[in-house]
Amino acid sequence: MEIPVYPMAVISTAHITKDDGASLRHHRNWRMQDEWSDLLAVPPASEMDEFEASSEGFSPEFIALMKLIREKGFEYVRFDADGDVIEGLPTIEW
Repeated sequence: MEIPVYPMAVISTAHITKDDGASLRHHRNWRMQDEWSDLLAVPPASEMDEFEASSEGFSPEFIALMKLIREKGFEYVRFDADGDVIEGLPTIEW
């Protein structure tokens, strides 16, 4: 039996704004949450326009970050308080 493996990025919540973090909690159809993190399915490139149109409440920077994560080949992203701070990505002081 072969078990599929899907690439997932794990990055710090320092890369999203407090408002974007709050908006994540309202979009249950494509995310899961635990006490310390949010796990999101990154829309395929073919659905990114639809994702952007349905992402009311998210900043343009969050949309751009999701596009970048998809461009890098990731299918999932976990925004985690203990995740890596990625050099070159903007960080936000909460």
